[in-house]
Parts: sequence; structure tokens; C-alpha cells
Amino acid sequence: MNRQQLAYFERWAVRYETSPLQRCYFRPVHEAALRHVRRHAPLGARVLDVGCGTGSFLRQARQLLDRPRLYGVDVTSGMVKVAEGIEAARPQGDRAIRFMTATVEQLPFAAESFDVVASTLSFHHWSDQRRGVEEISRVLKPAGLVVLADHFACGWLRPFFATVGKRPMMRTDQEVEAMLWGAGLRTSSWEVAHCLRRLVRQGRGRPRPHVAGPSVPLVFLTTAYGPAAAARCPDQAGTRPSWLTSGDCGQWLP
Repeated sequence: MNRQQLAYFERWAVRYETSPLQRCYFRPVHEAALRHVRRHAPLGARVLDVGCGTGSFLRQARQLLDRPRLYGVDVTSGMVKVAEGIEAARPQGDRAIRFMTATVEQLPFAAESFDVVASTLSFHHWSDQRRGVEEISRVLKPAGLVVLADHFACGWLRPFFATVGKRPMMRTDQEVEAMLWGAGLRTSSWEVAHCLRRLVRQGRGRPRPHVAGPSVPLVFLTTAYGPAAAARCPDQAGTRPSWLTSGDCGQWLP
């Protein structure tokens, strides 16, 4: 993230939690990621959210998981300050979430610290994506799970990002998998986490289940495992659905 982007997010931090994007854009992606987290996380799981913003993903995880230990890092100190303020006002009995200002390229945790590492809609902001993936692999337990959701350059998004000059940070599925495998992680699945039809349904204040619209993918999600977990499921590790390369994503969209 460059200085201009960082300054923008610092200014946005004070109103980030009340942004309409939370309801119609961020939350559906969080829900898609949490479905995987919930299936994998053991009792008392240690979960890290990279690019946590004001902590919405982790607060949802606290309600779904059994006695989790939750951590969030964000490069924007303003976001972390807001997250800590919300956490300070939490109801008694809720397990505390720890927030820190840090970059993904230098995570302030010991090796093999987390059962799950998640990142939603922040990957394209990382200054060094390859280094960030290596750091995630370092802090992940050998049988841990990585959930990564972003505006990956798959299907129609690849030429779109090239046209608007955003292609260098918007990676294709092959590029993401190369980074994951290079860091010792093994890809398990790909899916569409959010699409235009669902965005339209949730717009203007309330869900509208009968609104028709094209199933245009907006956000993709991939899961990957540490080497120990990948060794137990070699039939799944490294598989890529054909619709990613063909661009025909309709049958996979919500």
C-alpha cells in the first residue's frame, strides 16, 4: 500500500464501520470466508485476520467459533484504533480480540502460531504479495487453513483490470497458486465469494431476493492448507475448477 492509499484509509477509518459497503459488499465476502473457517477451526482455534480493518470479520467469527482466540492486524493505525474502541465497549463475557498495527510482510507473531489465517479484500493492497504469502505460511500451523478472498483477475475481471491499469496487483488464479505453492501451501478450492446479482439484491438498505440480474463475479475466494493438512488430502490439493480458466462462472454463483 502506497502513502496515498494509506492516507485514504486513515481518513476513512472513522466512518468505515458505518459504510454501506459493510452490508452489501464486505459482509457477504466475510460470510463466504467464515463458512470455511467454521468447518476447519478446532476448539480454541487461534485465528488471524490480515487486513482486519475495524474488526467486523473477527467479531462475526467470535459468534460462530467455540472459544476462539482472535487476532487482527492492519497497516492503518486509524482502523486499529476504531477496532480497539469497539472492542473496549463489548459486552462482558465476550472473549477479547487483539488488534495490532502491522504489515503482512512483517507479521509480529512466532512461527506456527495460528490454526487459521484469513484475509478478505486486502490482498490487492499488499506492497509485496509474495512476501506476504510467505509470512502467512510462516505463522500458520502445519495443518492450518488459509482463506484468501479478493478481486482476483479471473474471467471478465482480467481484461477489465488490464484496461483500467490495475492488473499488476490483481493476480490471476495461476499467479496466486504459484505464490501459495512457493510458500509451501497447497490450494484446496476456488469459489465465487460475491457477485453482481447478490450485490443488487442487498442494495438500498435491505435484501431484495426477487431482483433479477446478471451473475457477474466480483470477488473470488481460495482456500489453502499447510503441508501437513495437504498431505492428508492429496486428491484435493492443487485442484483448479475449469470455470476459472474458461471464464464460465455462472453455475458457481450464488
